[in-house]
Amino acid sequence: SYSSISQMKGIHDSMEDSVLVQTNVRNGIDLFGVFDGHGGSLTSMYSSKQFSMLYETQDVELSVAGLEKVLKRLEQTIRENKLTDGATCGIAVLAGQQALVATIGDVRVLVVKDDGTVKFTTTDHRATDRPEFERIKKNGGFVQNHRTMGVVNVSRALGDFSITGVSPLADIHYVEFEQDDKYLIV
Repeated sequence: SYSSISQMKGIHDSMEDSVLVQTNVRNGIDLFGVFDGHGGSLTSMYSSKQFSMLYETQDVELSVAGLEKVLKRLEQTIRENKLTDGATCGIAVLAGQQALVATIGDVRVLVVKDDGTVKFTTTDHRATDRPEFERIKKNGGFVQNHRTMGVVNVSRALGDFSITGVSPLADIHYVEFEQDDKYLIV
């Protein structure tokens, strides 16, 4: 019925993150997301606007395949526009009592019940996690100082094309909301 936004710049000189809140994009679909920029704010700002535009203009069904299609097209447009920084993201695509949740990197998405228990949470994509470490190595990269290629501590992100081993592949989950679910937190 409503949403709230809170941001904190932290120690950086400028805000590198972008937030997406757009209701009734098409056919009752609502979009909520956080694009956490690193190395600049271009990819995060571009991604939040472009993701929304792709859902508005393309006939995309509410399915894992549909969300994968939008994310793949987003990554292509970031590459075509030669954006050099990167962004991790957490996105929730809602339709009624259902949602698809996608994460790339270390933005978390949670569903919290009325009693405060966490019903659902995503996991971060860290370069030091064994499956991510192996994938980075298989793709010709390495992990140094807990960072992919010694540069970023995540193993998945949008952009970051110059960092070997960083992948734009999202984890996508289906969430069904119940009566006692109180918060969706991105």
